Amino acid sequence: MGHDLVLYPHQEEAIVYALDLDPDAAVPQGFTVKRHSLGADGFGQLRQLLQTDLAALSIGTVGVAPDSGRHVLPGNSAENSPFSVPLIHDFLSSVTVQETDFFAQQAMRKTAAEVEKIQRANDIAAFGLRAFYANLQPGRTEAELAALVEGAIQSQSGKHGSSLARAWAYIQAGPNSAKAGTYSRSSGYAMQAGDMVVLEMGTWVDGYWSDLTRTAVVGTPSADQARLIETVQTAQQAAIDAMRPGVSHADVDTAARQIMEAAGYGAAFTHHTGHHVGFRYHDYGPLAAPGSTEPLAEGMIITIEPGAYGELFGGGCRFEENVLVTESGARVLSDQQIRG
Repeated sequence: MGHDLVLYPHQEEAIVYALDLDPDAAVPQGFTVKRHSLGADGFGQLRQLLQTDLAALSIGTVGVAPDSGRHVLPGNSAENSPFSVPLIHDFLSSVTVQETDFFAQQAMRKTAAEVEKIQRANDIAAFGLRAFYANLQPGRTEAELAALVEGAIQSQSGKHGSSLARAWAYIQAGPNSAKAGTYSRSSGYAMQAGDMVVLEMGTWVDGYWSDLTRTAVVGTPSADQARLIETVQTAQQAAIDAMRPGVSHADVDTAARQIMEAAGYGAAFTHHTGHHVGFRYHDYGPLAAPGSTEPLAEGMIITIEPGAYGELFGGGCRFEENVLVTESGARVLSDQQIRG
């Protein structure tokens, strides 16, 4: 529900302050857990617990992560974190507070256990990809297809080692697909034969995220549509092939962008090639974009998602995979074979 905090003392075990309404299965294991209730004074009990522990542990300075450390897992997706930065500072009024990017920096490199959880999110996301391709048909609306994709994923809750699975699918077809590089949304537009259709899909499984995109044509693609799809897929593979520790994020972008430009789609490739993913739909970290000089490191997971959009070629096209930087190269976590 987003009402939990974690205190990491320098030399003691971490303490999780969990709301008493949270089920045990939703509370992290392997830590000291202290329960708190929401009373008439809101977070008064939590504040008192935290202040007592800070004093008992002789903690005088606390680093806080004002952005990267604030999450609400979308088991209840309508909620935002209740812990505003001023409220956190109030909880810590007895100590010196320093803002830090320590957690954000650590989160860019996933552990083996975290990679396993993100892999599971991608495995379950594959059910949504298959539903997308299986249900493309004239007359079906974008919103109807999005609902089928989301249902295919949510129905996997409790399976494949998961507890909860959710998806957020956005379908843009025909003229709307030309805007798929700007703002994702599903409308009541009914698909027609010959339409290009773009699926943007975020999948959440037990707190970990996958972010994937696919493109298809209702019916048989025209020669121009087939050329665009093939070019985007080639650009994506070039970027994946460029990934390894030490290579800059910008170099990954360049690998894809050169393919798009050579084919005449450079001006239509209007966004970055990728972003970090795993703890969020869009994780903290540098973009795979021009000028992004920070090097890749083992354990980073980055989306690779070149695309091109425009009325000139009748819509938009994007393909997106989630790719892990390994010791010597890269490994695609999503199912690249599901493309039609």
